[in-house]
Amino acid sequence: MMHGGAVVDAAAWAGLGLALLSFVYTDWRLRQERKRRQALGPAEEVRAAIVDMRRCFTEISAFGGTDKKFFLTEQNQHVGERVRDCIGRVADQRLKDAMSDAAQVWNELFASAPPAKGIRAYPPGQPDPPSYAARDADAMKRRQRQLDSLPVGIDAINRALGLLDKLEMKSR
Repeated sequence: MMHGGAVVDAAAWAGLGLALLSFVYTDWRLRQERKRRQALGPAEEVRAAIVDMRRCFTEISAFGGTDKKFFLTEQNQHVGERVRDCIGRVADQRLKDAMSDAAQVWNELFASAPPAKGIRAYPPGQPDPPSYAARDADAMKRRQRQLDSLPVGIDAINRALGLLDKLEMKSR
């Protein structure tokens, strides 16, 4: 049979144990949250860069390939750089890999983009001079290379967005 003092002591020890358990659990949750947020990196900036690259990939696909002028517009000029800059700020290796794959495809698309046509001068009603026909054939081959590379880039973008969504869900 316990005396009143022993019951109070047991309750105090139980309360102290629960407080300690609560403290340890809260500390563990905070560490997990910090770890998830580090894996995510600057989420809004990463998402904006990836979505912007997806927009460009979609436009290139819709155009059936594009020339250098597309990559040099003010809106598209820094798309690849933004994605590459965000890679270093992300801790999740799978997200880094997907972003790296997308940036690599961006480089391939830019490298295979034909130069803009520019002005052509020849008499009206005459067939295209052979030099123009050769340039047009080369441009068509380059555009086809772009279209061949696009599925890999779109897949990388979709993987990156999926991973980003999962990381964001975990951090909530």
